[in-house]
Amino acid sequence: MVEKIKDDNSVSYVLGNTKIDIIAPKITKEKDLTIKKELNNLVSGIAAEIYKEKSK
Repeated sequence: MVEKIKDDNSVSYVLGNTKIDIIAPKITKEKDLTIKKELNNLVSGIAAEIYKEKSK
């Protein structure tokens, strides 16, 4: 299972011994929020791939 840890300035995904961090400045503009959502989607995808590989 992927554990998601979130605060105002970062999002961390933890899968077993693998941790992926995204640290971003505080999001204030709508455009920046879109970028942050895309980054979250990217990291979620990476974490899912790692999980699939470790589950084999």
